[in-house]
Amino acid sequence: MERETVALILSIVSLFIAVLSLGWNVYREIALRAQVKTALAIGEYHSDGAVIKKIYITAANRGPGPVQIQGFKVDAPKKKPFNVRYHVVPVDWDDPLTTRLPALLTVGQTAQLVVSYRPDLFLAGGATRIGLTDSFGRTHWTPRRDGKRARDEFRRDFPGAGRPV
Repeated sequence: MERETVALILSIVSLFIAVLSLGWNVYREIALRAQVKTALAIGEYHSDGAVIKKIYITAANRGPGPVQIQGFKVDAPKKKPFNVRYHVVPVDWDDPLTTRLPALLTVGQTAQLVVSYRPDLFLAGGATRIGLTDSFGRTHWTPRRDGKRARDEFRRDFPGAGRPV
């Protein structure tokens, strides 16, 4: 074999290996990243004869790998002004059901944030989604239907909250 033919064959083989490596990296980044399922719900529990309402934000890692939940975001409504004070999410860090952040979730594990239920909540500003951020910079938003259901219940419980006086 001539030198040019050997060089051409080596170049084709190295190109094949490079394309295979690129394909694997893209597949690993897109298909093998952790899937996080989130939910938002208003719940109540009874303590000493009193009914206490809280908002529960839950994240479950559905695999295939671990993910670290680092924080949370509020999705502001696009069509109307959103008061900055409603961006604050009053997480009840002393509640035993609240998971400390950052939280490393392996496959099948869940994390939960318990939020105080009060009139100056992010729901008063019209926001319907809250998202949990992970260590890769992705935001895992709660479903809109959960947020709308929570906002409707919030408006029934606090009729004048969030509206200008």
